[in-house]
Amino acid sequence: MEILKGILKKFGYTIRRVDTPTRSLERGLGVLAQSIRPTGVIDVGVGRGTPELYAAFPPKSFPYLLVEADPYFADTLKELGQTLPAKTELSFCGSQKGSITLHRAANHQQSSFRRTKKWSPVDDVTVPVEQLDMLIRRNGLPSKDLLIKLDAEGAEMEILKGAGDALCGACAVVLETSVGPRFEEEKGRDPFGEIVSFMHEHGFRVVDMLAGSNQANMFSQVDLVFIPIKAGQPE
Repeated sequence: MEILKGILKKFGYTIRRVDTPTRSLERGLGVLAQSIRPTGVIDVGVGRGTPELYAAFPPKSFPYLLVEADPYFADTLKELGQTLPAKTELSFCGSQKGSITLHRAANHQQSSFRRTKKWSPVDDVTVPVEQLDMLIRRNGLPSKDLLIKLDAEGAEMEILKGAGDALCGACAVVLETSVGPRFEEEKGRDPFGEIVSFMHEHGFRVVDMLAGSNQANMFSQVDLVFIPIKAGQPE
């Protein structure tokens, strides 16, 4: 299968699931890399790593900051920091400094500060909360033209509320977004619309959708790519 994938890729084709709604994260980030030149890259919600991001924007070319909330990934975070290389922070990103309870799933990549009926927590752990703006300053990253990637299992809006300065200087934001409610706290709400509206109010527009997924034959999750709205540019 891998050989076949390699052959098809040379001709601009790929093997994908029938119901995949958007192009791959790898392809989308490759396209984005052709249009922006960030001064630094921030990966929030690292988990086991985001190799597609590191390939499109090589860490040896850009200063990197990796942020992960779940202590389960502490060793992975440390290893990535050494090999990429990158600055690292084991912390939850939120709107205000403090602490928060993280509900950890059997698949730790699904751990969240929100609750869902789709899985029961294996355990809860209290983790520190820092604003993304503070982490950027503490680690000496540039304040302008940052590329920010967020994959935080329902915490994206909390992160954005603590990243006012970062957004003002961002050249692009790649943000995992639920199309419909996934968590108990989101019942009756429109998380997709809230994110798009928030980003538009802060001067960004959607230019791409990547790595989407479906549940029960309905679009459920997608990575949105935002870039700043420029004067004279159609919104």
